[in-house]
Amino acid sequence: MKLISAIATLTIAALIHGATAACSVPTGKLVVIQDFQSNVFDIAFGSSVDLTPVQTLNNKHGEPAQACLSIAADSKTGLYSIQQAESETYLSYPGAVTKTNPTCAQLCGHSVPFLWNITANGNSDGCNIIEPSTGLVATSYKIINSATIGPTTPITLQNFDGKVTQQVFTFPD
Repeated sequence: MKLISAIATLTIAALIHGATAACSVPTGKLVVIQDFQSNVFDIAFGSSVDLTPVQTLNNKHGEPAQACLSIAADSKTGLYSIQQAESETYLSYPGAVTKTNPTCAQLCGHSVPFLWNITANGNSDGCNIIEPSTGLVATSYKIINSATIGPTTPITLQNFDGKVTQQVFTFPD
């Protein structure tokens, strides 16, 4: 996969959900997306199969299934696609292609690019990752311990609540 050669940081003024701060979204480089517990997005087993679930796991620095998210801005819409470099799938959800109601859907990888609204959360230094047609927000949960993969949590789309830390994500260096 070719990554965008330029490394840019776009600062977006949050226009929805009453957020007043700015959210720096790294573009054109490999990043991780971190939740409120310092867990990071992870596509299950690095799979490139459509609808493979995205979860959060402890940050295993250098793990290709985690540390390879590339974020690209769509200049026409101001929205972002998030592509996992190892699997080359895009962050999506079941039903994104068919426009099915995404309420409570778990995020997954998909070969068809999907655009997200990434805006500042007005109550913290992080960002909300928002499904643009419904306003539903990516939401992580308190970790549970899996005997197979260790501490993990799903990421689902839920109604926005600006005070819920489970809906705040960062892009640490």
